[in-house]
Amino acid sequence: MSTLLKNFSNLTVVLFKAQFPSNLPLKKDLKELLDVKDIHFYKRNGHHENDVELLEKALCISRGPIVFKPYGRYFAQVATDIIITKPGVSANIFANLKYSSVLIEGFNLSGLCLDDLELLIKRYETAISVHVQAMDWLGAAKANKTKFLNEQIVDLTVTECDFEVIENFNKNYAMTAVNSTRVAISDWVDQYCWR
Repeated sequence: MSTLLKNFSNLTVVLFKAQFPSNLPLKKDLKELLDVKDIHFYKRNGHHENDVELLEKALCISRGPIVFKPYGRYFAQVATDIIITKPGVSANIFANLKYSSVLIEGFNLSGLCLDDLELLIKRYETAISVHVQAMDWLGAAKANKTKFLNEQIVDLTVTECDFEVIENFNKNYAMTAVNSTRVAISDWVDQYCWR
């Protein structure tokens, strides 16, 4: 369950990535540029970490290439800080220009949208996992053939296996699910990101 939307039905969240705290915009400047009276800064690894991670994953999945290695999947959009402010705040060209080096993205969130996103990302990760498992079949089949030949075990289904058929099958295995869940996440990002 979302901690960001626990106490509010709607809000705006902006993700920043700054090497040094001095690179972040000042509260006073953001209030003026975004025309808001109240802004709250939080560190990424604080109370809202899980929700921020969902937003980061959504950006990586929708804007980056498909990555099949779990450890390399979501590093492109890691925020260091976030701001939370009133709902419906729009991107401001002056804010975008002035803070483009540290601004990742802004989102106007409402209702159960983060719960929906969590489900979409879970489906995407399941589809990726199934595809990766299928890709391992070819390596296992080749290793099994070598074992059987070395140990002189006779079974033509193993030693005469057509690896090209397995490879062609594996290329597309679960990719329809990978692509459709990726499109659903991209649609979510398009709906909730700043315009």
